[in-house]
Amino acid sequence: MIRIRNKLVVFESITMNSINPEDFRPYNKWLKKYINKKPFPKDNNYSCNDMIYDLCQSTGMLTLPDNINKETLTYMEDLLNELIS
Repeated sequence: MIRIRNKLVVFESITMNSINPEDFRPYNKWLKKYINKKPFPKDNNYSCNDMIYDLCQSTGMLTLPDNINKETLTYMEDLLNELIS
């Protein structure tokens, strides 16, 4: 079934290429250490388990719900930027 929804697309700001979660598969252990060091913010619309699933199990373009908290957006940006640095 086809659905149309507002979503936030995670992309690299220079190339404007969308981020593919499959690229992060080798970093599962790193992700768990990061979460232990910097806990995921409380968000009723997007949980830590959602993020882990999105980064470790989903395919295609990484998208986030358009109603997540600003703190969650910042957390995700920080996590992904640290991961690729």
